[in-house]
Amino acid sequence: MRTYRYVRLALLASVVFLSVAVAQQIVAGVPLRSISALYYTPGRSVFVGALFAVSLALVVLAGKSRRRFLLLLAGMTTPVIALVPPPLPSGELRALTGSGCPSGMDRCPPPEATDAAAVGVLSYLVVAALVLTASIVLAAAERRLDRALAVRTVLAIALLVALGAWSPYPSFDYLGHYAAAALFFFFIAAAAGVHSAALPEEGTRGPGSARFHSISNGVLSVLISGVDVALVLLVLSGTAERVLGPQWLLIGEAAGLGLFAAFWVLQTVENWNESNAAAR
Repeated sequence: MRTYRYVRLALLASVVFLSVAVAQQIVAGVPLRSISALYYTPGRSVFVGALFAVSLALVVLAGKSRRRFLLLLAGMTTPVIALVPPPLPSGELRALTGSGCPSGMDRCPPPEATDAAAVGVLSYLVVAALVLTASIVLAAAERRLDRALAVRTVLAIALLVALGAWSPYPSFDYLGHYAAAALFFFFIAAAAGVHSAALPEEGTRGPGSARFHSISNGVLSVLISGVDVALVLLVLSGTAERVLGPQWLLIGEAAGLGLFAAFWVLQTVENWNESNAAAR
């Protein structure tokens, strides 16, 4: 029981960890226009470390229910957000790193960053494949490999195969970070929505009524998906900065991160007395 409490609390601590680094850089005068741009600052180690901590926590909290599986998928996308740098406008990149994009390019990730991302993504794919293989072997040995688990395993493998197939292409360097972030928030919003529908029947294992937690999860699901869709549309339109100003992505990412933290505060309270997260 205490272990799962500490995992949820550690997940919340990771969000605070990342938020403090962003705040410190802004106070120090670093011209951050997004949380993702922290990758190109002295806060890079905090950015990568916090996201990997979130990923591990989500994987640990995976279980049998659809909600838990959605959390697992979210945990699988988080390392990609951490490892693949966001492409930035040349002027913003120059302000953060001292050098802009190659001549003729208005927006780019630096070549050295894409080289590091290639190594990181390959390492992640190998480790994730080994973990999935081990989980399949263990499930088969314990006779838990039923149809539902097989379908979920196939979906997880498909996600890794898609990542491996896309990662060698140049488009991945420009879209991989944002695609992973969009999927992450989609999976979290879906998990909140599924959980909202299931709570009246399942009940809670902590303070608060099932009705309160169901409504709260439903509201968070709508808000997280709304922020996710809005950010995707703004990125694709290319007009966000002209319409909303240079800090639009920072504000949007901060809103998404705040809603994610609110979701985990709710999860921590609701499941305070849960003894085995994998049981449901």
